[in-house]
Amino acid sequence: MAHGPCETCGSKDNRFTYPDGHAFCFGCKEHTPAPRAGTVVGGRMDEGPTSHRLESAPTTKRGLIDVEVDALESRKITLETAQHFGVGYGELFGERCQVYPYMDARGRVVAQKLRFQGKRFQIVGDAKKMGLFGAHLWRDGGKYLIVTEGEVDALSYSQVQGNKWPVVSIPNGAQNALKDCKANLEWL
Repeated sequence: MAHGPCETCGSKDNRFTYPDGHAFCFGCKEHTPAPRAGTVVGGRMDEGPTSHRLESAPTTKRGLIDVEVDALESRKITLETAQHFGVGYGELFGERCQVYPYMDARGRVVAQKLRFQGKRFQIVGDAKKMGLFGAHLWRDGGKYLIVTEGEVDALSYSQVQGNKWPVVSIPNGAQNALKDCKANLEWL
């Protein structure tokens, strides 16, 4: 998994290559499918996506990983805030990562955004069901709502005000903010 340049739009690091070989540019949105088994990738023979499939990882039946809810000390997020949102640490393919759960209205985890060292991200679970991060905590409506660009921003803002007022995050960064807000317009 690595960030790299995109030949289509010319960005220096917007293109992300995933373990199975498929790639996506977050700048121009170009998707390159995974190579077929037996093709050469990066100077080596690729056996296809089977060597890095989620099913081989320690996951649940929905592709979700186990989470150890804990403070995110490197981000100054306390245990209380981590418990409030259900964030913590997990492991995928032997690599430790921060885990940000996306839940449905009933509080069931439908997807998880994983943050690996070097600001690499991966989503497991059902990405199509991802709403706003933290939305399940704030069902009663209210006078104010803070919408942030990232999960850590939402955690930080919530922590500063004692985890008492509605704070959510869009799931896919600023470039998709309009789309994400439209998809969650009824809740907003």
